[in-house]
Amino acid sequence: MMGAGTHRFDVNLKVEKIQIGIDVNGEGLSISRDVNTQSFEVISHVDGIETSTYKLKGGKKNPPINDVWMKLFDIPLDTKILKTQEGKPQALTVRTFYHTFIIDEDRIHDKASVLKGKHGLGGKVGTPTLTALLYLGTGNNYLPNLAFIDPKIKKAKDEGVLKIVNRGMGFLERQKSSFDDALPLLQPVELQNKINQTIDEIGAAKGILKEALNLCREIGEEINKVMRQISEDEVLMNRNQLLLSQYKADIKRLTFIAEGNMVSQKIKTIERCPFCNGELPHEHEEDCIGSAIAEEQKIEMQVRDLQSVQESIQEEYAALSKKRDMLINQRNEQEEKIRGELEPKIQQLKKQLDDFKISLRFAEMNTMIDQFSTFLKQERDAIENEETADIHLNVKEKFKEVFKELLDTEVDELLKYCNYQNYLDSYFDIDSYDIVVNGHEKKSQGKGFRAFLNTILAVAMENCLEKMGHYHPTLFVIDSPILSLKEKDSKRDSYVTEPMKEHLFRYFLTRADSPQTIVIENEIPSIDYEGANLIHFTKNKGIGRYGLIDGYQE
Repeated sequence: MMGAGTHRFDVNLKVEKIQIGIDVNGEGLSISRDVNTQSFEVISHVDGIETSTYKLKGGKKNPPINDVWMKLFDIPLDTKILKTQEGKPQALTVRTFYHTFIIDEDRIHDKASVLKGKHGLGGKVGTPTLTALLYLGTGNNYLPNLAFIDPKIKKAKDEGVLKIVNRGMGFLERQKSSFDDALPLLQPVELQNKINQTIDEIGAAKGILKEALNLCREIGEEINKVMRQISEDEVLMNRNQLLLSQYKADIKRLTFIAEGNMVSQKIKTIERCPFCNGELPHEHEEDCIGSAIAEEQKIEMQVRDLQSVQESIQEEYAALSKKRDMLINQRNEQEEKIRGELEPKIQQLKKQLDDFKISLRFAEMNTMIDQFSTFLKQERDAIENEETADIHLNVKEKFKEVFKELLDTEVDELLKYCNYQNYLDSYFDIDSYDIVVNGHEKKSQGKGFRAFLNTILAVAMENCLEKMGHYHPTLFVIDSPILSLKEKDSKRDSYVTEPMKEHLFRYFLTRADSPQTIVIENEIPSIDYEGANLIHFTKNKGIGRYGLIDGYQE
């Protein structure tokens, strides 16, 4: 709920959504999240916190969920702290320090300091955690007055600048010596006038070229149009020629029919049967000569009409061919003008312009060399005379200055209150950022005592922040603070007694509501818990509440 990217729920639990309700001085605030998303739905009745959809990292439309937690702790949203001792800053978020007041069972018995988060360099407490606690305790983020520049980067940058300066001076010297033969006779103003005049001439020549190209394009379009008409005429002439051939064939056919009919009329008709000498009947045969002649005359008229049309098309074809040849000649003339006159002229003017520009550049560079050399010398002098700003903060010493005495007192009082076994003396070790009791480092203890001492240090830090009166979390969550505490004493071969954990839980009860304390433990001491909200997870299907997630049973 504080902005983790992934969840750690077992898939068998089938958890889809989690929700937390917070009472802020009597005003309600609800945060809910679908576990497989990075969105948070916040319903707020708290001044300064808007009801909205928040995101893990935030964006233009949706602010980050960190804003809600920072406002709950009354910490300005744009607060920055030191990320490194050299002065590099980073944004302060609740995830920078939440591990100091929410301690899970994976960290409760850790050999490293409880102030160290899950992600750190070995067993060391990270600089961001220390500077975050310094800010919470003092309200001071100890940022440098000047913008941070990593010393290594600054050194490399200065060395790079000096190399560039030296190379630049050498380059300018070589350039200056080479200008003696290349300096133009004209002054920069005269050269600029020549450049402007040449640009105008190029513009005019390009205008003429554009007109010639447009004319070529128009002629080309006209040629294409004429070619299409010529193609159409060729199709018509071919089709008419085929039709004339057909007509001629029809005339030959009709002539053949008429001639055949005339011959048949001259043949003598047999009037009696050669076998029986009976009279043979004569069928009437129509004369087709007249019809054939009429049909032939009709076709000849069509032939004359078609020949007239063909002659007209041929005349048009000849005229179009002549026009095509004329247009092609005109286009060739324009293309020759473009290639042989306009384009060479433009290229010549461009070369002339380039020559003028080169001459002007030489003149200007010669004028600017002294200015550049002066500038480079100033840069070199600035680096050599620059004083390195002291932005270094010894975070360890500052943490010792601010917290050690307070933590020594808090740890001593807590261990005495909890009746720590054979307690003589304790102190907060600034090198390990951890507790040393009776001369023994915490990391040398067993898991149970490490869990107990980690709890003591976390509570002591919380108390210090509250007493310092700037910013302090109003929530304290700890999982398995007493673990088992059933480790054997290596010297006496006996078990540690119960008073330590009983007194620790009595201390939690005395804290009342500031901060709200949530303790998760398998076995709690047998003391009076009046006023405490005890929730017992039975893992028994028939008795009480089965577990943390309502409705889930194994």
